[in-house]
Amino acid sequence: MSQAPARHVPTLLSVLALAGCLTSAAQASPNPVVYRVNPTLSTVEFSLSKWTVTRQVSLFRALEGTIALSPDRPEGAAVDIRVDAASLDTRNETRDDVVRSEDFLHVSAHRFIRFRSTSVRRNGSGSFDVTGDLTLRGVTRRIVAPVRFLGITRAEGLGELAAFETSFVIDRRDFGVLGSRWSGGRAILGDEVTVHLAITALRAD
Repeated sequence: MSQAPARHVPTLLSVLALAGCLTSAAQASPNPVVYRVNPTLSTVEFSLSKWTVTRQVSLFRALEGTIALSPDRPEGAAVDIRVDAASLDTRNETRDDVVRSEDFLHVSAHRFIRFRSTSVRRNGSGSFDVTGDLTLRGVTRRIVAPVRFLGITRAEGLGELAAFETSFVIDRRDFGVLGSRWSGGRAILGDEVTVHLAITALRAD
């Protein structure tokens, strides 16, 4: 796995650290509280330009992870999230196989996209800057993401949940997602990938 230089680019998965920042005020216990990401209530979508004028929208259907909240210290939140790259869905099976191949995500060698937080900081604009390491296709980068919190509530049959959302852009080349053989050197796909996440995490206890 290679360690690339730090970039202040929002991560695919660091948004989940926000729960640790904002739900902490609602907790009475001094011990960390663990929330688990609920994949059926969460969405991870991404899109990029194709032929310069259209956009290809896809998603990942499977993710898992934990968010450990420190009630007294929002900056002490800890996040470890994994997205199953094999759960890619572009709405076309042939295209799914191409994007999963070594030419793009190389899922056979790098099954999971993983994010581990390292710090959380209030940014003064009502959201939080979440710093962490994003690993995609075997490449790890330290990134910073601003995150918007949507609230905490209780849902019958589920328990306590926290919800949050973000949209951000990464450069696929930073992670070695090139598609060189597929494109034959032609500029078919854009380099910038827009990611949108709507995440719900449920209190584990």
